[in-house]
Amino acid sequence: MPFKINGGSTRSQFLSDHAFDRHKYVNNAASSCSRSRYAQDVGVKSLTNTTRSVPDEKFTTTHGDNSRTTTYIKKFKGGRTMNMRMSDYGYTDYHRVIISHDYSEQNTHHPYCK
Repeated sequence: MPFKINGGSTRSQFLSDHAFDRHKYVNNAASSCSRSRYAQDVGVKSLTNTTRSVPDEKFTTTHGDNSRTTTYIKKFKGGRTMNMRMSDYGYTDYHRVIISHDYSEQNTHHPYCK
Protein backbone atom coordinates (compact mmCIF):
# COMPACT_ATOMS: atom_id res chain seq x y z
CA MET A 1 0.00 0.00 0.00
CA PRO A 2 1.37 3.42 -0.83
CA PHE A 3 2.18 5.30 2.37
CA LYS A 4 1.75 9.04 2.87
CA ILE A 5 1.52 10.70 6.26
CA ASN A 6 -2.04 12.04 6.62
CA GLY A 7 -2.68 11.19 2.96
CA GLY A 8 -6.22 10.05 3.70
CA SER A 9 -7.13 13.49 5.03
CA THR A 10 -5.18 15.77 2.65
CA ARG A 11 -7.30 17.45 -0.06
CA SER A 12 -4.47 17.51 -2.62
CA GLN A 13 -4.41 13.68 -2.62
CA PHE A 14 -7.95 13.55 -4.06
CA LEU A 15 -9.29 14.07 -7.61
CA SER A 16 -12.30 16.16 -6.58
CA ASP A 17 -14.07 17.84 -3.70
CA HIS A 18 -16.69 15.10 -3.93
CA ALA A 19 -14.12 12.33 -3.44
CA PHE A 20 -12.48 14.21 -0.57
CA ASP A 21 -15.71 15.12 1.23
CA ARG A 22 -17.16 11.62 0.97
CA HIS A 23 -14.13 9.33 1.42
CA LYS A 24 -11.48 11.19 3.44
CA TYR A 25 -10.15 9.85 6.72
CA VAL A 26 -12.08 11.14 9.72
CA ASN A 27 -10.97 9.94 13.14
CA ASN A 28 -13.62 7.71 14.74
CA ALA A 29 -15.99 8.09 11.78
CA ALA A 30 -17.95 5.03 10.74
CA SER A 31 -17.40 3.52 7.33
CA SER A 32 -19.31 0.97 5.30
CA CYS A 33 -19.47 -0.42 1.79
CA SER A 34 -21.81 2.42 0.82
CA ARG A 35 -19.56 5.08 2.41
CA SER A 36 -16.01 3.80 2.52
CA ARG A 37 -13.17 5.90 3.92
CA TYR A 38 -9.44 5.83 3.46
CA ALA A 39 -7.13 5.14 6.36
CA GLN A 40 -5.13 8.02 7.80
CA ASP A 41 -1.74 7.38 6.21
CA VAL A 42 -2.67 6.03 2.77
CA GLY A 43 -1.05 7.46 -0.36
CA VAL A 44 -4.40 8.19 -1.98
CA LYS A 45 -2.98 9.91 -5.08
CA SER A 46 -0.60 7.01 -5.74
CA LEU A 47 -3.43 4.47 -5.33
CA THR A 48 -5.58 6.44 -7.76
CA ASN A 49 -2.82 6.78 -10.35
CA THR A 50 -1.93 3.08 -10.16
CA THR A 51 -5.59 2.04 -10.39
CA ARG A 52 -6.00 4.10 -13.57
CA SER A 53 -2.66 3.05 -15.10
CA VAL A 54 -2.87 -0.71 -14.57
CA PRO A 55 -6.47 -1.65 -13.71
CA ASP A 56 -7.65 -5.22 -13.28
CA GLU A 57 -11.01 -4.14 -14.71
CA LYS A 58 -11.95 -1.18 -16.89
CA PHE A 59 -15.27 -0.37 -18.51
CA THR A 60 -17.14 2.63 -19.89
CA THR A 61 -20.81 3.30 -19.21
CA THR A 62 -23.14 5.59 -21.16
CA HIS A 63 -25.90 6.97 -18.94
CA GLY A 64 -29.45 8.02 -19.84
CA ASP A 65 -28.43 11.63 -20.45
CA ASN A 66 -25.68 10.39 -22.81
CA SER A 67 -22.96 11.30 -20.31
CA ARG A 68 -20.16 8.73 -20.03
CA THR A 69 -18.05 7.43 -17.18
CA THR A 70 -15.08 5.09 -17.17
CA THR A 71 -14.60 2.88 -14.13
CA TYR A 72 -11.24 1.40 -13.12
CA ILE A 73 -10.93 -1.31 -10.46
CA LYS A 74 -7.69 -2.71 -9.07
CA LYS A 75 -6.92 -5.31 -6.43
CA PHE A 76 -3.79 -4.51 -4.47
CA LYS A 77 -2.18 -7.83 -3.61
CA GLY A 78 -0.57 -8.75 -0.34
CA GLY A 79 -3.36 -8.96 2.17
CA ARG A 80 -4.56 -5.91 4.02
CA THR A 81 -3.26 -3.36 1.60
CA MET A 82 -5.81 -0.64 2.16
CA ASN A 83 -7.86 0.17 5.21
CA MET A 84 -11.54 0.69 4.81
CA ARG A 85 -12.66 2.14 8.07
CA MET A 86 -15.66 0.08 9.10
CA SER A 87 -17.31 -0.40 12.44
CA ASP A 88 -15.52 -3.74 12.68
CA TYR A 89 -12.27 -2.25 11.29
CA GLY A 90 -12.55 -4.34 8.18
CA TYR A 91 -10.24 -4.12 5.23
CA THR A 92 -10.52 -4.25 1.48
CA ASP A 93 -7.85 -4.94 -1.12
CA TYR A 94 -9.84 -3.19 -3.87
CA HIS A 95 -9.75 0.39 -5.06
CA ARG A 96 -12.14 1.97 -7.58
CA VAL A 97 -11.80 5.14 -9.66
CA ILE A 98 -14.70 6.61 -11.65
CA ILE A 99 -13.92 9.28 -14.24
CA SER A 100 -16.74 11.34 -15.74
CA HIS A 101 -16.04 12.33 -19.34
CA ASP A 102 -18.59 15.13 -19.12
CA TYR A 103 -18.54 16.42 -15.52
CA SER A 104 -15.03 16.38 -14.03
CA GLU A 105 -16.32 17.62 -10.67
CA GLN A 106 -18.01 14.22 -10.35
CA ASN A 107 -14.76 12.25 -10.66
CA THR A 108 -14.35 10.05 -7.62
CA HIS A 109 -12.34 7.21 -6.10
CA HIS A 110 -12.61 5.13 -2.96
CA PRO A 111 -11.83 1.86 -1.20
CA TYR A 112 -14.17 -0.62 -2.85
CA CYS A 113 -16.19 -3.48 -1.39
CA LYS A 114 -16.16 -6.27 -3.91
